[in-house]
Amino acid sequence: MQLPNELKNKIDMSEVTRPQMGYSDAEVYEVKHGYLSKDIVIKCSASSDIEKEAQILLWLQDKIKVPQVYFHLFDHGIYYLVMEMLPGMMGQYGFKQMSREEMVILYAKEIKKWHQIDYHDFPSYNTLEDKLKHVRHNIKHNLVKTQYFEREFKGMSGQEVYDLMMTHYPKDFDLVLCHGDVCMPNFMIEDKKVTGWIDVVGCGVNDRYLDIAIALRTLRFNFEWLHETFTSSDMELFLKTYGIETLDMDKVLFYICLDELTNG
Repeated sequence: MQLPNELKNKIDMSEVTRPQMGYSDAEVYEVKHGYLSKDIVIKCSASSDIEKEAQILLWLQDKIKVPQVYFHLFDHGIYYLVMEMLPGMMGQYGFKQMSREEMVILYAKEIKKWHQIDYHDFPSYNTLEDKLKHVRHNIKHNLVKTQYFEREFKGMSGQEVYDLMMTHYPKDFDLVLCHGDVCMPNFMIEDKKVTGWIDVVGCGVNDRYLDIAIALRTLRFNFEWLHETFTSSDMELFLKTYGIETLDMDKVLFYICLDELTNG
C-alpha cells in the first residue's frame, strides 16, 4: 500500500500482511513492528466510517479494552486509521481452548461490560433511526445483499425481512452503549481472557438487545463450528451470567432482522 507523506517516515512497512477476516470492508493491513517497534493495524478507505471509527475508539480509550489510536487522517480522498494490534487470537479460535461453560460465561461478562459504560457524552452515532434510515435506503435502491443472509432468511427479499422485523418492533427501549457487532472475530482472546474489542464502527446507544440477539446467534454458530449444539442450558447460563431473567423474543427477532439488513 502507498502511505500518505505524513506517515511514511513514521511507519516501517517491512513486514505487512493482509488479514483474512475480522475487521470490515476497508482495506486492512497488519504490520509487524510498524510503529515504535509495536505491531499495528492500518485501515484505509474512501468511506468516512474510518474517521468515525477513530473517533469512537478515542472516546472508548479509558472505558473498555480497545486498540490505542496512533494516527487518523484524511489524505487525497482516503481516510487512514493507524492503531495498536491487540495481542491474542480472534474469539472463535480462543474459545476452542476453553470449556463451553468458560466460553459462555466469559462472553456474557464481556458484553455486560459494554452495557455498563456511562454513555451520556457519547457522540450521536448509530442510533436505531440511523440504522432504519440506512435499511430503507438500501431496500429502495435494491442494495440489500441478500446473498449474505443467514439460513433463517434464505430466499427472502430485503423487503420481506424488513416487514417481518417491523411486526416485532419493540414496545420499549432499554438503552445502553452497544458494541453493535459482538461476533467472535471482533474480540481478541489470550490465556482465556479478552484483550480487547475491534471493529467498533457500529458502536452506539441502543437497546441492549441489539448486542444480546447477535450474541445468542453467534454462540449458536460457534458451537456448530465446533461440531457441538448450543443447548437451552447454554442459553440459560448466558442469560443468568449477563443478568436477564426472561428473554424478550420479539426484541431478539427484531434485532436479528436488523442485523441481516445492515450487514454486507
